[in-house]
Amino acid sequence: MKRCEFALAALVAAAVTLSACDQQKPALASASASTPAPASVPAPASTPVPASAPALASAPAPASAPAPASAPAPAPAPAPAPEQKCDSNGYKTLNPQAPSDAAEGQVEVVEFFSYSCGHCMRFDPLFEEWRKKLPEGVLVTRVHVGFNKSFEPLQKIFYALQAIGAEEQVHAKAFDAILNKRLRLNKEEVLFPWVAEQGVDRAKFEQAYKSFGVASKVRRANELQEAYKVEGTPALGIAGKYYTDGSMARGYGCMLQFAEEQLAKERGR
Repeated sequence: MKRCEFALAALVAAAVTLSACDQQKPALASASASTPAPASVPAPASTPVPASAPALASAPAPASAPAPASAPAPAPAPAPAPEQKCDSNGYKTLNPQAPSDAAEGQVEVVEFFSYSCGHCMRFDPLFEEWRKKLPEGVLVTRVHVGFNKSFEPLQKIFYALQAIGAEEQVHAKAFDAILNKRLRLNKEEVLFPWVAEQGVDRAKFEQAYKSFGVASKVRRANELQEAYKVEGTPALGIAGKYYTDGSMARGYGCMLQFAEEQLAKERGR
């Protein structure tokens, strides 16, 4: 019994703990999202007690038919997961502030990510849904981080896709190819044929991938990452003033909640 209680406590603790991808070299051949802990299995329904055997009549008449057994009670529903509690101090204020591309009257939200980060892959669909509901006047910018030189090929993939207008078409597929299918897209001999298989013009992509414009975007990404003092991914920067990530905020939902609060404040100024 004590072992079961210990295992259940460990599962609950794991459910509320979230780590951001760190600044290590992207392991493209072995990177994958962490496997979530399985949900607790509800206890099986109790076995019904069989009906009593029928009493025999004193006369030679046949015995009465036995009463049918009661249907088993349904299994109890599993206990709901504990409600996530956001850390009100799960962010930092930047001093000096980071540069922003927002025009007059706009507020910028920057998403920092990497194609080699499993947490980023899981955060991406949540961020996409959140982004679609943002009001006018909010500028959303994606930045592929470059913690060291080994990240540069992945950065170039993102900015080349962006340059030829294929970001939305291929963005999620790049996560899947690297983290689930283990494709080494940091190698051009693997990358260029794969891009063509996604319905992208290979010649245009290759030209963009090797262009000065994409190289400039990579340098700009690294500068913005430094200005926001990014510690891990996924991470969010708001208005050049605030920074949070999954570890600091204690979860994806808390990251987005904090971003919403700061956006409301900045837009109300």
